[in-house]
Amino acid sequence: MNSTKPGKVRRVLNGASKFQGVSLNKVLLTGPDLLQNLIHMLIRFRQQQIAVSADIEEMFLQVGVLPSNQPALRFLWREGPSKTVEVYQYTRHIFSANDLPTCANYALKRTARDHEKEYPDAAKAVHEKFYMDDDLDSIESPDEALKRSRDLVKLLSKGGFKLTKFTSNVPGLLEELEDQSVEAVPKVIGASMEESSSHVLGLKRDHTKGTLVVSCGISCDSSKAVTQRLVMSLVAKVFDPIGLVVPFTVRARLLLKDVWRLLGQSWDKKLPNQMFDRFSSWSSELPTLALLTIPRCYFSCPFELLDLHVFGDSSQEVFSSVAFLRALVSPPSESKRTELPFLIGTARLAPMKTLPVPKLELQAALLAARLGEEICKALTVPVQNTFMWTDSTTVLQWLNSLDKQPKFVANRVSAILEGTSVDQWHHVASHANPANAVTRGMSSEAVAWSPVSPNVRFPVPAEYPCSQKNQIEESFN
Repeated sequence: MNSTKPGKVRRVLNGASKFQGVSLNKVLLTGPDLLQNLIHMLIRFRQQQIAVSADIEEMFLQVGVLPSNQPALRFLWREGPSKTVEVYQYTRHIFSANDLPTCANYALKRTARDHEKEYPDAAKAVHEKFYMDDDLDSIESPDEALKRSRDLVKLLSKGGFKLTKFTSNVPGLLEELEDQSVEAVPKVIGASMEESSSHVLGLKRDHTKGTLVVSCGISCDSSKAVTQRLVMSLVAKVFDPIGLVVPFTVRARLLLKDVWRLLGQSWDKKLPNQMFDRFSSWSSELPTLALLTIPRCYFSCPFELLDLHVFGDSSQEVFSSVAFLRALVSPPSESKRTELPFLIGTARLAPMKTLPVPKLELQAALLAARLGEEICKALTVPVQNTFMWTDSTTVLQWLNSLDKQPKFVANRVSAILEGTSVDQWHHVASHANPANAVTRGMSSEAVAWSPVSPNVRFPVPAEYPCSQKNQIEESFN
């Protein structure tokens, strides 16, 4: 029984269960990972004004097993204690098998490839907008959203898949889909508090407000002893793939680092009093995370002239990177204005071995360069310019230098310049660097108004304090 679906009963299968030391999963190959990158999916889902999501009904049970392999899925069954035990075998893939994700994904993508000529737009959406059985799409116009949704239903039906539970912010879209000859079961939103929201890859989407809740909020069980295991468990439960609350979660990661430095990895040993107080202060703020939201769409209305800004910064303990988009938006009956929504943030703890801050700043620049590359891969809208920012003049000198550098510096400079060019890098003052908030750590309440949060549009000043060589003030005018 699933607590979230009380009316639904499923048989529980365990592919890892062993008999004479051998399990089904032990002899199965998992196959290649055909899943889309989750962060890429969330980045794309926030691009356009129109949002459409759907779900393939019982996707795994639509994928058959070759007759020659079906005997490996035999099981014993009887209807009651007085009935004869019978032998059955599955003709469809079972949920706990190692190869199931790959086989199901292959079947889905093969369906799209086989019917690509008939439904080219829908086939492309299958390859780019599906995460397992979840369809997440952001589309520029209502007409395009309706056409693509209709085509997806028809395309997937040719492979035996049934696309259902449509949700959208387009008026009338659900009714249009409901009238199709191929039955689709739309989920009507807005009728109640429960129906006005749904879950999107672990995030909660509020259809009425047009927001995503980054974390459901977690409370700490005060009856349990506070150990390293408990701290790690709570940190892992804060699901934050886009790094909205990373200035908050980095505090707990620093606490774990201090515990390991002092006690080693003693998972079930109680924390010392001083560290217990730090943990208590941090865990008491966990419920506040349920109040932190992010706009589902980056921009409030149609946009143009899209730029990407990626910032890197470091302290002695943490190096981080934060990215923003910048574009000119055109509100109805208003003059054009600039908006700068938060895109994504990430952080890494400095190694146990102490490094000089300039080297950590170089690490932050490398993190920013890699983050920028991933963002450009994920976005399907054209980015005109990419600007990389650091508050370290030493890093800028290393990037511009033609002299031979020490191995640590040379390797990282080379990696940075593989994905970026020297003229993309610019200087920003520390007080104006939004990545600085991550390196300091913040309370969950403070995150709501910090520049790292999307709840406040990041204010880029008319003139950044850049070095003379790297002045680009005109890009903000």
